[in-house]
Amino acid sequence: VIVGAFDNHGRLVGAAVLDGVWMGRQHDMLDMYFLFTSRDVRSSGVGGELFKRMAELASERHARYLYICAANSKNTVEFYMRHGARVATEAQLADEMLAAEKEFPEDLRASLGADIHMVKLL
Repeated sequence: VIVGAFDNHGRLVGAAVLDGVWMGRQHDMLDMYFLFTSRDVRSSGVGGELFKRMAELASERHARYLYICAANSKNTVEFYMRHGARVATEAQLADEMLAAEKEFPEDLRASLGADIHMVKLL
C-alpha cells in the first residue's frame, strides 16, 4: 500500500509504503518499507501523519506490530520513538530479517552504518 502526502499546490511532499508480507518469528509484523518527507516539510507533522496511517493500515490487516528498519541516526530513531516505536528484540525478528543486512559488502555496510530494527505495538 502506498500513501502520499501533498501540499496545497498538489506537489508530493511525502510518501510511505506498507509491505503486505508477514514478518517476524511469529509472523505478526507488517513492514513499513519506506517513509520519506521532503526537507521543506520536515518537523511539520507530515511524517508523523504518514507513520500513523501506516500503523492504522497494519492494524486493519490484524498485524500485532509495525516493523521499521531504519538508518541508525539520532533524528530517525528519535522520530520513531516519539511515535511509539521501540527497538525490536532479537527474539521478535526472524533470522532472514537480521541476515538481510549481511548481503551488502562489508565495506559498504561499514560506510552506511548498521540499520536499526524497530517495532510499534499496534
